[in-house]
Amino acid sequence: MGTFHSTAIFQSDHSAMSIMADAIALDFQKSGYKVKKDSTVTGGYVVSITKGNIFSAVLGLQTALKVTIKPTNTGISVDAGVGLFGLQVIPTIITFYLAFPVIITQVWGLIRQAGMDDRVIEIAREIAKKNPVRKSYCPHCGTQVPSTAIVCPQCHHDLSYSCAS
Repeated sequence: MGTFHSTAIFQSDHSAMSIMADAIALDFQKSGYKVKKDSTVTGGYVVSITKGNIFSAVLGLQTALKVTIKPTNTGISVDAGVGLFGLQVIPTIITFYLAFPVIITQVWGLIRQAGMDDRVIEIAREIAKKNPVRKSYCPHCGTQVPSTAIVCPQCHHDLSYSCAS
């Protein structure tokens, strides 16, 4: 896990993406964050997490985290990164020249934000453990195939109507 940005791929069933998005949103809402969850065209989710108002954003004190949850061939990818307000680049430069007390407040905000991405990954890891990848087999040749496969990679049998778990 890196500071302000973490990515992990979990071997979990794609149906767990919704559960992950809901669990992350609920956890941060309980801590007083404003959370917005949107579904994507790829079947994944984007969760935006913020805390603070417009005045806070101008001063660079607003927390912002963008979480992207998307399906992969091997499971689920979770990417959590601090956005522009979260990084506080421009406000930090401005306040460096204007007011030392504000700098201390911003540094404290950056320290608090450093663990947010790790927190998201931990929540996703717990959900992934509870929702392992379902094993599916081709009814024609018996090859193990991903549960989301439409065609068997071995014999090219159409699995859209006949995939057995």
